[in-house]
Amino acid sequence: MKSHEATIKHLEAYAKREDKALRGLAATRDSAATKLKAAQKNLAAYCTKAAYASDNPGYNADASPAAPLKKVQLAVGPAC
Repeated sequence: MKSHEATIKHLEAYAKREDKALRGLAATRDSAATKLKAAQKNLAAYCTKAAYASDNPGYNADASPAAPLKKVQLAVGPAC
């Protein structure tokens, strides 16, 4: 019985750490989205898109013109 209680305590501590980490990631994501939306107001004829690098393997961010993104996480602007 005590080993089960210890396991439960370890799992609760792990869940608490994971929850804190996920909340931090969500806050970072929300902050980036807010900044993109604010910047887009000055670029009325454009469409700004954001995606995770892991969803776009081999993507060259320096290429001009830019290749289309796969799995876009955020698209802001009237040209979208």
